[in-house]
Amino acid sequence: MGEKTNEIPHLPALLDKLDPTGNGLDGLVITADALHTLPQQAHAITSRGGHYLFTVKANAKTLRSQIASANWAPNQPQYRTSEKAHGRTSTWEVTTLNAPARIDFPASRQILRIQRGRAEHHTRQDTGEIVYAITSLPPETADAAALAGLLRGHWGIENRLHWVRDTAYNEDASQVRAGHGAHVMASLRNLAISILRLAGHTNITAALRHYGRDPQRATKLTGL
Repeated sequence: MGEKTNEIPHLPALLDKLDPTGNGLDGLVITADALHTLPQQAHAITSRGGHYLFTVKANAKTLRSQIASANWAPNQPQYRTSEKAHGRTSTWEVTTLNAPARIDFPASRQILRIQRGRAEHHTRQDTGEIVYAITSLPPETADAAALAGLLRGHWGIENRLHWVRDTAYNEDASQVRAGHGAHVMASLRNLAISILRLAGHTNITAALRHYGRDPQRATKLTGL
């Protein structure tokens, strides 16, 4: 089993922590990495009264094929956006359809086709990709713009965390590979970043230098 598959059984326990009073997840939309795009994860969310929004990648091969082969051609994107930053222009086009009856996925109501493009101003290189997603949110509750906002929020958090782990901890150069070592180290890095952010630090690299100069500072920060 791959390292990330260890995350799958923990989702229901995490959902229970989001519902300490036992009143359900009414009004909450749960987004997660594509490895959680599984029927049991969708059921764990909807059975507690919540909604899911999952991207669909190669780990859900049949589901992705079903969504990709849907009747997208006659439909124009219902939502478009573009932004310029860091020397590039990023574009999003989102098309939604009602989930076809042939898609056997718990409580699915809509499927999404997201076309993402990026134009590099300096190199004049254009790149793009198509991403598919599925959600239990009905069209009358969440249109293409709302769903795009949820996805961009999820990916923004994910990219921000991965970027910090790579730049501040040089994670990609790590030689820890044996057993569950890489997974454990990633979890420890996430924990350290969360502690620093809760302490008010916005520059993680600078914070690491600050605490690295005096280990007693880190001891006081964690309350050990």
